[in-house]
Amino acid sequence: MRRLLVTDGVTQLNLYLLINRMVDKCSQTLFVFYTRPKTYWKYAQFPDGWAWIGSGRTDPIGTKETHFYTHEEQFEGPIKSKPDMIAILEQTFGDLQKLKVTESYKITETYNDGISPSLL
Repeated sequence: MRRLLVTDGVTQLNLYLLINRMVDKCSQTLFVFYTRPKTYWKYAQFPDGWAWIGSGRTDPIGTKETHFYTHEEQFEGPIKSKPDMIAILEQTFGDLQKLKVTESYKITETYNDGISPSLL
């Protein structure tokens, strides 16, 4: 979700919500969940408008619970080129799997779809 600096006032807050709703209708977030990597990599060029927006671990803080997919990355871009971005991610993570950099991966549109109960 895009961020807009909101200083104060109802008008600015309404503008913030309006812009975020407009962006949400035009953009899509994709998540890639994967098992612990053995090395790091660079991505090929993304379709126009797509960007890497973050990454992290999926293990809950303060518990010993673990998820099968221990890492995740997020990407955001235009809905119209989502199939192209998925193809690039499939190719990238398929190659990483073949090279045994990661054992398994999953591409989803929501965070919760990637952290399903442990498969171990």
